[in-house]
Amino acid sequence: MTTEGTQSPGKILLAAYSVNHVIVLSVTGYVLYLAGWELNVTSLHVGLCTVGYVLLMSEGLMVLASENPLSRQLNGYKTRNHVHWCLQIIGGSLSIAGTLIMFRIKKNHFKSIHGILGITSVAIMIFLGISGASVFYAYQLRKILKPVGTKAMHYSLGISCFIIGIVSQCYGYNKKWITEKSSQDIATFCIVLTATSALICLYRPIVSLYRQISVFLLRG
Repeated sequence: MTTEGTQSPGKILLAAYSVNHVIVLSVTGYVLYLAGWELNVTSLHVGLCTVGYVLLMSEGLMVLASENPLSRQLNGYKTRNHVHWCLQIIGGSLSIAGTLIMFRIKKNHFKSIHGILGITSVAIMIFLGISGASVFYAYQLRKILKPVGTKAMHYSLGISCFIIGIVSQCYGYNKKWITEKSSQDIATFCIVLTATSALICLYRPIVSLYRQISVFLLRG
């Protein structure tokens, strides 16, 4: 009975991550399908940001979880961590490119919640990219920065960046480019799927952040 109780959370997470891969691919594929109807700047913005946030950054978070079925094909946490960084860098680059494209052609900026959240997420993303080296060299820099504190800061900023970006993405689903090509019901369904996917992706990072903060506070 004890063994079954211990294994059940792992099985639930395994099923959740398996379903989440389907959600991520389905939402990304559908949005790219709609974006492909018209080849213009808006479509490019939508395509780049969706692939960046919904596909690559989501997969980049899930790859760190040992319960993720795809992660089991990778050899150890160090390899998963390298894959995580690669996916986050590529996803972040696409998201930044998609945001800059729209920023250049629009005359009025920061007028919508979608735009404000999008540029905020990108700003945090750029800072994370620059400061991310401190996580790689946390041990070497331990005399200056506490490794636990450095990792906790990285986790908190990374989680914040992802949440803000996904919320911006969800606001984007209510734009005319999707409601006119499909319907408001479809847009709402995309919001529900994307939000559900984000919650699954964030489970392990939030647990890890809690542990990092607990250790940091205990060590003083």
